[in-house]
Amino acid sequence: MGKAIRDYTEAIRLDPTSSSAFVNRAAAWLGKKQWDKAISDCTEAIRLDPKDTDAFKKGEYGKAVSDCDEAIRLDPTFPGAFYNRGVARAAQKEYDTAIVDFTEAIRLDPKYVHPLAARAFIRAGCPIAKFRDGVKAVEDATKACELSEWKNPNHLEILAAAYAETGEFDYKWQKKALDDSAYEKQSGEKGRRLLKQYERKEPYREDKN
Repeated sequence: MGKAIRDYTEAIRLDPTSSSAFVNRAAAWLGKKQWDKAISDCTEAIRLDPKDTDAFKKGEYGKAVSDCDEAIRLDPTFPGAFYNRGVARAAQKEYDTAIVDFTEAIRLDPKYVHPLAARAFIRAGCPIAKFRDGVKAVEDATKACELSEWKNPNHLEILAAAYAETGEFDYKWQKKALDDSAYEKQSGEKGRRLLKQYERKEPYREDKN
């Protein structure tokens, strides 16, 4: 692992809501031709800041899927390859196969928080209704919050969206996410917009938020 990747990884540890840190680490991964890791970071940057078009420009999702296919062929027990392929597929709006990949990653490692959060995100706010399932989204998001000890504001945001999908607008979780100073700095505007949306009894939709 190069120095740049180590530095950006530390920056993400200090502020997990920094989209720019994820974009910069993605660029570093691309330099090493680590397509799956680059796509994973790009997608997280996009989720944190949908207006960050640089993240889209760096995404080579088809290549990422192909590389993950090969990684899975070489080691079908590696959950990270399934997760990264799921991320790339979700970015291409292939939600059905993305859910399959996230589910397999979770089966291989039930404590792997990232696919739990990613699956919850699709189930909570997918623009295509047949992929939404509020009850299952709450289950996944709750488990993700438990694994991150209720300290990751992004997981709390997903949990709020999951409850909204069930029709239970328990926006205390969105408020708790906003209590995090790093989240407030990076995503405060979006977070407050979501809070008002839930107060109006409107669920989250990925294509509108």
